[in-house]
Amino acid sequence: MKDIVGVILAGGKSSRMGEDKGLMILQGKPMVLYLIETLSSVFQRVVIISNDDRYDEFGVDVYRDSVKDKGPLGGIY
Repeated sequence: MKDIVGVILAGGKSSRMGEDKGLMILQGKPMVLYLIETLSSVFQRVVIISNDDRYDEFGVDVYRDSVKDKGPLGGIY
């Protein structure tokens, strides 16, 4: 049986929010940490898809978009 991986699509242009939502602090920690903790309780492996180097610090593998500037579908691809 193959492992199922939990994937977080993070980063993006943040055109409406003005700043990266995943890195915003909520109750003392970046919001992406809540996702990592939750997904880690379900999946053996969690990865982040983001072109932002700041996501490298969270202890999971970070993959860059193969096709840049194509939004969430580009990240999934």
